[in-house]
Amino acid sequence: MAGEILLQVQNVSKSFGGVRAVDDVSLDLHRGEVMGIIGPNGSGKTTLVNLITGFVRKDSGRVLFKERDITDLPPHKIADLGLVRTFQVMRPYYSLPAYKNLIVPLYAPRVRRRAGGNLATEMQWPLIS
Repeated sequence: MAGEILLQVQNVSKSFGGVRAVDDVSLDLHRGEVMGIIGPNGSGKTTLVNLITGFVRKDSGRVLFKERDITDLPPHKIADLGLVRTFQVMRPYYSLPAYKNLIVPLYAPRVRRRAGGNLATEMQWPLIS
C-alpha cells in the first residue's frame, strides 16, 4: 500500500522465562490502513500490543512511530506522541447511557493537551448533565 508509514515494528521478540510469546514480528502500518491481529488465546496478540506501546520491554527489535524510534520510551511518552491503546477491562458509569460513557474520555487531560482545549465541549454534544 502506498502512503506514509505510521508504525513500523521491526523484528520484535519477547520471552517470559522459557516461553517465546512474540517471535521476530515485523509489520508496517500505513496511514489510512486498518490492520487486525488475530490468533488463538495465548498466541501473543496482547503481548505484541504491549510491546508496541511500551507496557512491556522488548527482548529485541525496534518500534518506530511516524519515523521516530520509540523502542525505549515509557508508555506515557509514547501516548503523548499519539500512539495509545485501550484495555479490555472496562469500568463503565452504569448510571449513564452507553453513548455518554464514550464521551467521558474526551475530558481527559491528555485529550485537552493534544486538542488544545476540551474536545468534548468543542463538539457541543449532549453531554453529561
